Amino acid sequence: MKFSHLLARFVLVLVALAPNAICAQDTSIDWQTDLNAAQRQAAAENKLVLVHFWGSFCRPCLNLEKFVFTNPRVSAAISAHYVPVKIDVEAQASLAKQFGITTVPHDVVI
Repeated sequence: MKFSHLLARFVLVLVALAPNAICAQDTSIDWQTDLNAAQRQAAAENKLVLVHFWGSFCRPCLNLEKFVFTNPRVSAAISAHYVPVKIDVEAQASLAKQFGITTVPHDVVI
């Protein structure tokens, strides 16, 4: 199955998990940048960690930012179930390599 199909299914699951009534205030995702800190926070809150690998050069990544992650249902679902971490593959190349990331966007749930 192509990555784009997997990503689309992931987004659909997130939308389905989101509550019907969403507060119209701040719907942005509170992305972490420190994976270790996010893992500690997730353990304390009994949540999973969503690691989103992206790059500023990546048009699909920018489309996710603009059209998906700004969707109130998606951001609410992510915030409710995950501690989200955004990793720029250029700035944190060693971490991307550690996870075997060769293309972006790429999401890992841990």
